[in-house]
Amino acid sequence: MTFIENNETIPINQFSPVIDDTIDSLIRNSQALLTLMHLKRYEEKLFSHSFSVMTLALTFAIKQGVSREDLKTLGLAALLHDIGWAQLPLNLFGKAKKYSENEIKVVQQHQKIAAIIVDKSKDFPAAVKQVMMNHHERIDGSGYPDKLKADQMDRLSNILILTDYYDELVHGLCDQPGLIPSETLRFLYKEAVQNKLKKSQVEQLIKLLGIYPLTSAVELTSGEQGIVVEVNRDKPLIPVVKIMYTSEGHALAQPVIIDLETDEKKRQIKGIVDFCNAKADPQNLLIVEDVSNVKKTAVK
Repeated sequence: MTFIENNETIPINQFSPVIDDTIDSLIRNSQALLTLMHLKRYEEKLFSHSFSVMTLALTFAIKQGVSREDLKTLGLAALLHDIGWAQLPLNLFGKAKKYSENEIKVVQQHQKIAAIIVDKSKDFPAAVKQVMMNHHERIDGSGYPDKLKADQMDRLSNILILTDYYDELVHGLCDQPGLIPSETLRFLYKEAVQNKLKKSQVEQLIKLLGIYPLTSAVELTSGEQGIVVEVNRDKPLIPVVKIMYTSEGHALAQPVIIDLETDEKKRQIKGIVDFCNAKADPQNLLIVEDVSNVKKTAVK
C-alpha cells in the first residue's frame, strides 16, 4: 500500500516469498490460517481482507489439485485484488450499509484503478492481472466491470470470485452487515442456485469449511454452548467444539473441548447461537477476537 500511495510500481519479486511460504504453510495445516480469517476485525480491514482471501483461495485451490505455478498466480492475484481501494475513500470499504447510486459508482472504480496500478509494472504477469480484474464478475453476466459470463472466465478467476465474496459477506465489506459463517455459506448456495456462482464450487467450499465453519458459535443438544475449533471435513456435522457455557447458561472457568465424533455423551449440534437473543452470550465468550482463544489443531 505504501508503494501505491507513493505512486511507485509494485515490486513483484518481493511478493514471491510471501506466496511460497503461505502455500507451504497451508499444505502442512490450513486450520490455523483459516481461523485467522474468521476473527473480528477492527483495523487494517483492507489488508486483513486481502490476506484472508489469499489464504482461503489457496486452501481451496490446493484441495482441488491446482498446480504450484497456478497457485502462485492465484495467490498473488488474491493478495493484490483490492489494491485499487488504496486510492478510494476507505470509509466505503466495510460500510455494511446500502450504497447510494453515487457510492456504487465510486466503489466500482477500484477495478479500473487496480488496472492502472499494475500496468505501471512492466513485468506484472498478465495471468495475475486477468484473475484480479475478474473477481467481481458473476457467471450469469451480472457482475462488473465487463459483465463476463461463465464461458469467459477461467478456473482461477472463479476461485477468487467465490472466496472474495465469502470474506466480504462474513465481515460486512459489501453493502450489508456481516453474516455468521454458516449463514454466509447458505447465502452463497442460494446465489449458486440463481446461477450467479458455480454451484459445484460452492458445494466444494461448504465441504472445505464445514457446515459449521471455524469459530461458529453453536448450541449442542445438551443445551451447552461453544465455538467450533476444528472442522471434520469427512463428517461436517460433527466438528470439534470448545464448550464455553453450561446447559444452565453459566460460563465455564475452564472451557472443555469435545470431539463430537467420539463424544461419549453423544452430543450433537442443535443449531447456531442466536445472537439476537441478548442472553445468548452474556460474557462475550462466543465471539472470537483473538486467535489464542481458538485451539489450533490439524484438520481431520
